[in-house]
Amino acid sequence: MQTYLEKTSEQLKFTNESNRRLIKELLGDKIKALALMGDKYFKSEDRLEKDRILKSFEKQLLILRDDKTVFKDVENALNDYCDGIMYKLHEQFPDIKPKTSNILALIYLGLTYEDINLIAKYHSPSSLKTFKSRYKKLFLESDAPDAELFARMLDDN
Repeated sequence: MQTYLEKTSEQLKFTNESNRRLIKELLGDKIKALALMGDKYFKSEDRLEKDRILKSFEKQLLILRDDKTVFKDVENALNDYCDGIMYKLHEQFPDIKPKTSNILALIYLGLTYEDINLIAKYHSPSSLKTFKSRYKKLFLESDAPDAELFARMLDDN
């Protein structure tokens, strides 16, 4: 017979795996489609095909960038998966701008610097590293109840 702790542990494991799949589904297919277009572009020798792929890539990227529901879906998934982290962030740091919140959500999601740059149109991987460092310092110097959590989530990626 399982103890309460063993049952709870199994339920959490199942929930975390389900949430990971959900997060992957949110952006996974969109990122994969862009990556496939990029691969096809670099493998192609035909200039006209390259131009067509590039235009399609730019169109898909703009759709993803302008899709406001993507960021809301990411925030909702993070709230489910990470114990309401984005709710807590907005509550404890109400002055954080939407673009900053979006970038933090993408970092918390575990995306690479390159993926974040494509989705959020951030300047470069090095400026994104500076962004993470600045916000980690801001969080740790604050007296917010979950400051260490916000900072630690920046370390995990």
